[in-house]
Amino acid sequence: MIRKTTPERLSFFSDAIFAVLITVLVLELRPPERPTFEALLERWPTWLSYAVSYLFIAIVWANHHYLLRYSTEATPRLMSFNFAHLFPVFLLPLSTAWMAVSRLSLNRSHSMRPSFSSSM
Repeated sequence: MIRKTTPERLSFFSDAIFAVLITVLVLELRPPERPTFEALLERWPTWLSYAVSYLFIAIVWANHHYLLRYSTEATPRLMSFNFAHLFPVFLLPLSTAWMAVSRLSLNRSHSMRPSFSSSM
């Protein structure tokens, strides 16, 4: 007799993916050249983009856990939807780095909006 596959393993795999993504985000942060508060403030676009990305990952993770509570079996369809759900989240570090490099300037904000919104 074949056992039913429970969604816990799928949930653990997804947790690992979210943990790796948060780690990748943190690894990209660099301290300012000068050890002053002003130098830190000059990098506000970078810190803001990473904070927004972290918050987004936290919200997606919480929603993911909320939805997986209702599944009773890890069917191939559920696994496919899970991978499809995780793929745009994989693009978040790229979108975050792009926002940080663009400095969130007004003349560039329109060109980066499609990238960040597509990763959501």
